Amino acid sequence: MNTDLLVSLCSAAFWLGAAFVILFILIMRRQLLHYGSILLLSVLMIVYCGSSSFVAIVEKTAPAFWLFLMNNVQDYSGYILNLLLFCNFIIIVLLVNKSSGKEVLNGFIHSAGAILILFLSGAILVVLSHFNMVIKNTVIHWFFAFLLLYLVIRTVIIKDKSIEYWLVIFFTSSLIVIKVLMGIISLSNQILPFSIQIAEIIFINTVAVSLILLVLIELQIHSPEITALDSCIDNLTNTTKNYVSDFFLKELDVSNINELKIGDRVKKEVTIFFSDLRSFTELSEQLSPEQNFAFINSYLSRMVPLVTQNKGFIDKYLGDGIMAVFPENNGADNALKTAVEMQEKIQEYNRHRANSGYKPVSLGVGINTGNIIMGVIGTDERYEATVISDAVNLASRLQSISKAFNIGIVISESTFLQISDLVSYRYRFIGKVRVKGKSIPISVFEIFNGLPDEILEKKLKVNTVFEQGMIAYYQKAYAHAVSLFKQALEILPDDGAARFYLQASLQKILLKKQHNY
Repeated sequence: MNTDLLVSLCSAAFWLGAAFVILFILIMRRQLLHYGSILLLSVLMIVYCGSSSFVAIVEKTAPAFWLFLMNNVQDYSGYILNLLLFCNFIIIVLLVNKSSGKEVLNGFIHSAGAILILFLSGAILVVLSHFNMVIKNTVIHWFFAFLLLYLVIRTVIIKDKSIEYWLVIFFTSSLIVIKVLMGIISLSNQILPFSIQIAEIIFINTVAVSLILLVLIELQIHSPEITALDSCIDNLTNTTKNYVSDFFLKELDVSNINELKIGDRVKKEVTIFFSDLRSFTELSEQLSPEQNFAFINSYLSRMVPLVTQNKGFIDKYLGDGIMAVFPENNGADNALKTAVEMQEKIQEYNRHRANSGYKPVSLGVGINTGNIIMGVIGTDERYEATVISDAVNLASRLQSISKAFNIGIVISESTFLQISDLVSYRYRFIGKVRVKGKSIPISVFEIFNGLPDEILEKKLKVNTVFEQGMIAYYQKAYAHAVSLFKQALEILPDDGAARFYLQASLQKILLKKQHNY
């Protein structure tokens, strides 16, 4: 078999395979405009590249039909195929340069006149070439070079060209040079060298491949509609993260909120954090509903970032209160650091409120460390992800103690024992709490850090007297305890813990007297 026949046969086989692959993709993707144009290009390339092999086969099998083809068809079929390929090339360039179906249609309408004129001019030249050898051998080659130049110009004027566009421009320009050379050689009445013929086949194939590559790459760029849909999905995903944290999904071993099911749960040791504004009910009664919402959001916008910065996540909002979970191994440290920073932030917030003529607010925090059940509760109509356990209840109770004692931060014994750097904190023991279902009471501590300097100074000054009072109280020396707690209140009248134990000691004394009588 001759080399040119082998090349044309291989090229035709390649394009036949490409046509089947593109047809399959067309069916799967339903991209009629884009893949349909490539499918048409593949069919044209099969005919163009396989014509020599087809003619050679016909010569062996049907000599009469071969003679008819040689005398009436072969001289003109190549020209017609070149015209069809040119139209297909232009259509593909228009397709990949438009972002919507409407723009594609407008592009076709805008370019239809020029394409039609060029196509008709080429058809006329093909007819005239039957009567004039100069047109047949020379002019028509230059005309095709002009058509390809038009293709290059249309490709060059496209903005934001990628490497695929430059491939089309380079190989089409190379094909223009080949066509011009073919016209020059034919003008000198010389036979076209075999190398020129092979080069023409190679370059027209590379232009076609580049165009297909261009379409496939461009199809990876989403249309405005798809981009808008992706943006909507991203926004929805980010919105769901505002309700259920990534940590929660990770612990339940699900990738997104849609996979959550009622009853999903996992057991884990964490530090639970409760905070609450003091006298918020009284404050809210002085505000309108709109002002209440504005106040709460203003307050939370200052406090919530402190939780997330210290590796915690919000489990829920309780009006002006915050329930947070700190899951890391150093969750106790992170939770306590958050509480101290909140106390410091509330001082800054009060200065801002004072400038606006508003009353100051105070904050109480309760922190406990223990095992919790993290899971999904509710019904099919309404469910939520949350944490439940005795450890959560104790943290909430500690926050209530902070309110009753008028102190800022209260932590449990389990949290106290997990603090890695206790020397950096000032604290005092404020009693024992009996947890429901537990026989051994739990020690509770107040943390001084984060308080205003003048209050901190008084707390430290009264601390020794208060500790002595606590020892007397637990030793049931209530009369001595009363004396010590009175001394503490003389130094710090707002010490809620000292006031509580003073009243408790007096009650114990009264009960003892009643019992003796």
